[in-house]
Amino acid sequence: MDIQLVYTGEGAAFTAHNAEGNELILDGSPDLGGQGKGPRPMEMVLFGLAGCMAMDVLHIIRKARAELAQAKITAKAERAQSIPAVFERIHLSFELGGEGLTEKTAQRAIDLSLERYCSVAHMLSPKVEITADLNLLTTD
Repeated sequence: MDIQLVYTGEGAAFTAHNAEGNELILDGSPDLGGQGKGPRPMEMVLFGLAGCMAMDVLHIIRKARAELAQAKITAKAERAQSIPAVFERIHLSFELGGEGLTEKTAQRAIDLSLERYCSVAHMLSPKVEITADLNLLTTD
């Protein structure tokens, strides 16, 4: 896996590129000259954790022969007050719904992702307390 960051020449913004040619803007905090052009690096870590778990949950639900029609994952993090301002706690809230999706299946998918499959969670978990909850959405 390879990525590349290229300075945009403005403030604290960099364009990030992956091997497939996808790109996004990464920006720093205002005290570094950031102008809100993209997520900050620590937000990208949260995106990575939520995205990793979302992919796992989707895959596990499909293997259980259910469908995921709606999903929203919200991550809230608490950071240390001193430098380095690492994450101390992260809580993910999963709102999931779909045809044939039960609370048991959805919760099992979240638990398996967090405890076994999500590489990002495993990288963070020795130092960061990660918790998750589920709100099962009804389908009409």
